[in-house]
Amino acid sequence: MRPQDALDCLIRPGLRLMGEPFDSREAAFLLLVIGFYESGFRARYQVDGPARGFWQFEQIGLLQAIKPRPVRAALRQLALPDGPARLWPLLPALDLGAVVLARGLLWSHPEPLPSIHASANEMHRYYRETWRPGKAPVGRFDYAVTIARAVVEYETERTDLADV
Repeated sequence: MRPQDALDCLIRPGLRLMGEPFDSREAAFLLLVIGFYESGFRARYQVDGPARGFWQFEQIGLLQAIKPRPVRAALRQLALPDGPARLWPLLPALDLGAVVLARGLLWSHPEPLPSIHASANEMHRYYRETWRPGKAPVGRFDYAVTIARAVVEYETERTDLADV
């Protein structure tokens, strides 16, 4: 899936289900970065590990992700179970539900989301503290930030041209 399609067809609709304050530009941007970094929006199963979904959840992360009440409410709107044991086997097929869960995991961080204009290092730190990945090479994360910024810039230019 192209990053633009992930943003338009998964991330934004998933965040809209959750409403304010979960639905924000910063959240959409960071979810785009993390999804591209974790799976390239290509793999719903981790190659050499247990993680699942485009955001490559592990079971422990799922426990944290479902804690916020709006996450459980959005899962119910999608007619999905809100318990980790029942969600886990379904996760690879639940792209929209995975957006909701990924946003719930970001919500668990005590600091506000980084700005879209924050450095890649700042975003990587936030990601590491939230996702707690085993191996998190910075270079590939920088590339994911670059791709996400290109998508957002293209979208802004396209919108500006439509207003002319």
